[in-house]
Amino acid sequence: MKPSIEQLLHIYGPMSSSALREKLIANGLTEVNARQRISRVGGDVQRFTHFSLPKNEAFLYLTKDYNSRRYWIALLKSHVNARTVYAHTFFAFHPYQGAIPTYLFSKVSGSPDKLKGHIASSRLEAQLLKGSVLRREVDVVLGDCLVTYINNINGVTDTQHVRNQLLVEDILIKGVADWIRHNGLGSFNKVQVRNSQNMPSFSHHHWDICAPSYIMPLATVQKGEMSNGFIVADVIYNDLDSKSIQTYLTKVQRCRNMRNTRPFLAMLIAERFDPEAFRLAKQAGVMATTVSNLLGQDISALLSSLLNTLNRAGAIAAANPEKINELFKGLTRIEGAAINIRGVMFEMLVGHIVLKTQNVSTVDLNKQISTEAGKAEIDVIGFRGEAEIKCYECKGYEVKRLISVEMIEKWLERVQRIRKFYSQIHVYRDRKMTFSFWTSSDFEPEALELLLHQKQRNTKISLDWKNGRDILSIVKEDNLKSIADVLQEHYLRHPLAPDADM
Repeated sequence: MKPSIEQLLHIYGPMSSSALREKLIANGLTEVNARQRISRVGGDVQRFTHFSLPKNEAFLYLTKDYNSRRYWIALLKSHVNARTVYAHTFFAFHPYQGAIPTYLFSKVSGSPDKLKGHIASSRLEAQLLKGSVLRREVDVVLGDCLVTYINNINGVTDTQHVRNQLLVEDILIKGVADWIRHNGLGSFNKVQVRNSQNMPSFSHHHWDICAPSYIMPLATVQKGEMSNGFIVADVIYNDLDSKSIQTYLTKVQRCRNMRNTRPFLAMLIAERFDPEAFRLAKQAGVMATTVSNLLGQDISALLSSLLNTLNRAGAIAAANPEKINELFKGLTRIEGAAINIRGVMFEMLVGHIVLKTQNVSTVDLNKQISTEAGKAEIDVIGFRGEAEIKCYECKGYEVKRLISVEMIEKWLERVQRIRKFYSQIHVYRDRKMTFSFWTSSDFEPEALELLLHQKQRNTKISLDWKNGRDILSIVKEDNLKSIADVLQEHYLRHPLAPDADM
């Protein structure tokens, strides 16, 4: 007796319709009969409908297998074998540990904004969301994010861990942009770099860096007039392999195949390439290079040290605050880089100050909590034995940027969420809770009025706040010289620094 489709799916698991057809033929059916059976199948056999394999080939599975490890592995394998954009996009998330802010999706996926005959990035995003390959998350720092959700393969990925990588990438992008400017490869004042509001665009695709170039042979001369070419670059501060590089290579090739595309040099900068990834990039005519080869071993080591420090922020804050000053000094070699790290480094400074001066036994940084009202993050949290919990909001602003009343209102909302979270946990329920707002700058008068009003009105919550000079006084009183030096040099003496959203 020939096995049914249900029996084959039960034995072998979910599979593409072509693979299922081969198994039916191997069990004695003709190709015509096998196709007819597959087209008529129903009942407990389901079809994945959110995006298809090439030539509208179906992916079939039993109801019981949905969202299982077996299901996800088979779905991914089918698309890998077919070399679809869906598989390439999934693997492009790997160097970002499975999570990216939404504004990076077009760049990471390599999909165009809108291009006839190709899946637009907005449609690709919607399909992957409907198919549950991606899910939406809101990160308290990054905002709207897309996260891979392949059950039991890479686990449930969150977004907190990728922040540090993106911060280092932003610094690296500035370094590469400076390299392009100072070597004359791109027009000095027309080098565009990525940000959350505006991604550089060239030939219907998004890039981390884009600049017009008048260097031959990118530039061309026709009838005595010179027309510029372009430099485009993507930066991924991680290791790349042959799978994670595919979306970039496809993006480059698609641009080259388009009519009227200006000549361009495509660069891809990563921490490391495996041999196959490097071979594929070279074969595609891409300038693939590492950070150390492009900007030098010193910068490479500095960025590696920065990422390691950020990933171990709590331990560094407690044991080695001098590292913060070292990083600030090193990053002065990249224009504007110190501004990028001012916020996160201030949190580490506060963590050390709290541990040394605020009568706590342990500290933790960037503690995330979740309630029915939403998520909240505690920049620095300290515990005084089993008696008290101290929570600190940290704003490492330069001195001319003051804390507004709107910032205080949002903080007070988070205070209520945090208080409710700990009040619902038995071991923390009876502990005193103190909430402090520390900034390296100062407060607007209206913000101070609101703080005073809330402190007098709500006696159940202990509120406190400190400006930059207050914090410096605490540091000097306890003779924390290295911390005082960092505060004075990088926070309290920046009246001309540009505004930066830390």
